[in-house]
Amino acid sequence: MGTVYEAEQDQPRRTVALKVIRLGLLTPDLLRRFELESQLLARLQHPGIAQVYDAGTAETAQGRQPYFAMELIEGDDLDVYVKKHALGVAAILELMAQVCDAVQHAHQKGVVHRDLKPANILVNREGQPKVLDFGVARATDSDLQATLQTEIGQIVGTLPYMSPEQLGGSSSDVDTRSDVYSLGVILYELLAGRLPHEIEGKDILDVMRSIREEDSRRLSSISRVFRGDIETITAKALEKDRELRYRSPDDLAADLRRHLASEPIVARPASARYQFAKFARRNRVLVGGIVAVFLALAAGLVVSSMQASRARRAEALAVERLERSELERAKVIAVKAFLQEMLQLARPDSEIGRDGTVREALDVAIRQVEAGSLAEQPLVEIEVRGTIALSYKALGRFEDAKKVMAVAVDLARKHLGPTKPVFATFLTNYGLILESTGELEVAEAMAREALEVCLATEGAESSDALRIKTNLGGILRTRGDLDGAEVLLREVIETQRRVFGEGHLELAASSSHLGRVLMARNELDEARSLMEQVVSIRRAHGGDRDSEMVRALSNLAVTLGRQDRWREAESMLVEALELDREILGDEHPGVANDLDNLATTRVQLGELGEETEAMLLEALRIRQAKLGGDHLKVAVTLDHLGSLHKMRGDLDRAEPLYGEALAIRRAAGGEGNQVLRETLTNLAELWLARGGKENAASAERLFREHLEITRAVMGDRNPEIAVSLLGYAESLLRQGKFAEAEPLAREALSIREEKLPASSWRRYSAQTALGAALIGKGDFAESEALLLGAQKAMEEIPETPPFLLKECAAHLASLHEARGKAEQAASR
Repeated sequence: MGTVYEAEQDQPRRTVALKVIRLGLLTPDLLRRFELESQLLARLQHPGIAQVYDAGTAETAQGRQPYFAMELIEGDDLDVYVKKHALGVAAILELMAQVCDAVQHAHQKGVVHRDLKPANILVNREGQPKVLDFGVARATDSDLQATLQTEIGQIVGTLPYMSPEQLGGSSSDVDTRSDVYSLGVILYELLAGRLPHEIEGKDILDVMRSIREEDSRRLSSISRVFRGDIETITAKALEKDRELRYRSPDDLAADLRRHLASEPIVARPASARYQFAKFARRNRVLVGGIVAVFLALAAGLVVSSMQASRARRAEALAVERLERSELERAKVIAVKAFLQEMLQLARPDSEIGRDGTVREALDVAIRQVEAGSLAEQPLVEIEVRGTIALSYKALGRFEDAKKVMAVAVDLARKHLGPTKPVFATFLTNYGLILESTGELEVAEAMAREALEVCLATEGAESSDALRIKTNLGGILRTRGDLDGAEVLLREVIETQRRVFGEGHLELAASSSHLGRVLMARNELDEARSLMEQVVSIRRAHGGDRDSEMVRALSNLAVTLGRQDRWREAESMLVEALELDREILGDEHPGVANDLDNLATTRVQLGELGEETEAMLLEALRIRQAKLGGDHLKVAVTLDHLGSLHKMRGDLDRAEPLYGEALAIRRAAGGEGNQVLRETLTNLAELWLARGGKENAASAERLFREHLEITRAVMGDRNPEIAVSLLGYAESLLRQGKFAEAEPLAREALSIREEKLPASSWRRYSAQTALGAALIGKGDFAESEALLLGAQKAMEEIPETPPFLLKECAAHLASLHEARGKAEQAASR
């Protein structure tokens, strides 16, 4: 209703949104509604509602012109914002909770909106949603309601978002719960990407009948991600009977936030089973870890009352076995008591209360242990510390995990002895935690000691030995020892296939690590095949919502990206990010991995805008907060953020980011380590982009170091060597060192002709570089043949980056100029 203009207000000086009605369209009813909107908005003072600054009537040559000036919102419609920023499920739910807060404020001020839809909710640059357009709003108090009653039978609102009672046309049936229904429609649409009722191709009467009489399509039928609480919350908001809906937007927001905190929602009966299921999910790492320890000790103790009889049978069997050792029996009893005490933390009157989280429960537990609650039972303390440490690791609290596990290892060494198999387990877990904190040298030492113990006590083909070897292979890969990692992991996979058979879960981790080794070696076909197998295994064993399956999906996406299948990679990474936000929470390092991978993929697709930068900044913030500022993964994100700025042409912002990343990598890996390679390339390319011989000389030094490391790691004929060779050659060409550049470019072309298909543009980029080097040497005939051949081939390959074609054309122009000058000189 009305037209909105951007305008300047004089006093105070500011830009505003000016809403007016065209005089030719002004009717008494429209004028009343316009005046009511300004009055209603003037009541509302909330960060989620556009603020009215002024209202009145201006005298114009055409007559009286009603207007009101309001806050100018620079942003996107709600649905556009969600798509543009690729928001995950958790982010959508939090955004909708904020919208509910704003609508609740309006209701508290006696205002029902009646036309809520994505187009009437803008999200500004700070991510704050703003509810707009109260043009069909209705006052719930008598003074304003008396001035503007909806005519009997008149339908006011936007059809797909209207509640069933709105479609009846009776104003007496429309109350705050109609807005709740509209919020439910918006929530459904943002999650599912479609409206709850099909409207395409239907006339108005069919749509109205569908909204009033037909059930909406279940969210879980669109994606299993929505199964459970999310589907239940949305369905309650969309109840056709308003008595069954949430009573207010505040109630809807509360349930959304309960779900985000993994607390029980009110949209279903809070049975004891449901409450316990929610506690177990909210504390799944803690409960699962402690139960796992107890099961290992007691061989079958089950705490669920649903399985009491099975627990009694298992406990009887466990006791029979444990009678051989009074010490082991004491451990079982003690761990059982500790487990029961931990589960009591779910009680509302406990130290953390009914709203406590798993983090708080773990903190309470370790404080009890540190205070000496298990001092007289060191074997129990070892098990409990180990469980808490792994729980901290799963939550991304790596430093806490390291401190707790370090003590557990010391106690295990003292009380169990360094030759027991169980001691190897603690060493292995400690090594994995140290790998997460970036302490790779110590992590490798822990893994090797654990392997030595396990080989001596259980044999080379035991599950534990193979698992430790797999972990060691992963650590070697991270440290840059690709040869050592590949030999070890191939040995493990061959044994696992023989012992366990194809498709066994044990193959997933080893195959994933080997796939990443092969990615680093640029052996991408085999890497992709392994990653596809890992996804298949993880999905078969854990389902689509298993965090390890999501990690496998992300690794597969990265592999596809390396093969220039960027669109496929992007789709997988969006899915992985959404699932990880839902499973792990927004602040987990796993989410940072997804954000970094997705942003890097978007850069390759040429999407260099604010959304991509925001993803990298969020990944950097999480990694710095969770891993520490000197972690290698922090360097990775700094590199990628620098590359984004470099591709934008902002070299001054890129350079310090590369410099910081290089310093972290040198400190972590030392000189000559392969972890330096990415930053060396990026920084060298930046120096080349700055132009000039001095900068080219700086780039030459970096490319030379990169080539030396790459040869040492990958050998002489790996396709990755060609990247080093071409960068090195380009830095020499910029300095006029054509004779030195030629053999480097020729070697790069030879490698790419051997390793890459004729359909790869990368072959012809090397051919272009060699042609350019030959111009400077005066070998015009060979140069021309190479450049013309490269130009023709690249023009026929759709994936060729446009800048390469321009580069080739520029070299041809230089060739003709140089040849002309040479011919002129010869004729004198």
